[in-house]
Formats: sequence, C-alpha cells, structure tokens
Amino acid sequence: MKITTKQVGARMREARKKKKYTLRYLANKIGLSSGSTISNWELGLNLPNKRYLKKIAKACDMSTSQHPLTPSRH
Repeated sequence: MKITTKQVGARMREARKKKKYTLRYLANKIGLSSGSTISNWELGLNLPNKRYLKKIAKACDMSTSQHPLTPSRH
C-alpha cells in the first residue's frame, strides 16, 4: 500500500492531537524552535527525516512500525 506525504501528515496530526499537544509543544519536545515545521509536515508539504520521525513517534507514544509514518518510495 502506498502512503502519500499527505497521509503521513494526517497520521502525524492525529497522533499529536491524541496526546493533546500543540504544534509548539511538540516542536519543543523534539528539539525544534517553532511549530511551523511540524505544521508543514502535517500538511504534507514535506517530510521529517528519520531522526525526527523517531522523535515524533517517541513523543506521541507510538511505534513507526505499528503506525507507519513514512511513505512508500517507488
């Protein structure tokens, strides 16, 4: 199953909202200075690198294998 960047972003948003984190709070929690980067990821404009995917998964108590965040690259 192919996963698009928009689907990855929607999953990130869902995980963040489930934890009741604001964009700014999650950004600070994973070492970013602003929530705008996370907003861009959630909108599917671009994707976080593996390091940030792992940080987001950890901050939101999810596993990347259980709740895939990365899109297929074919």
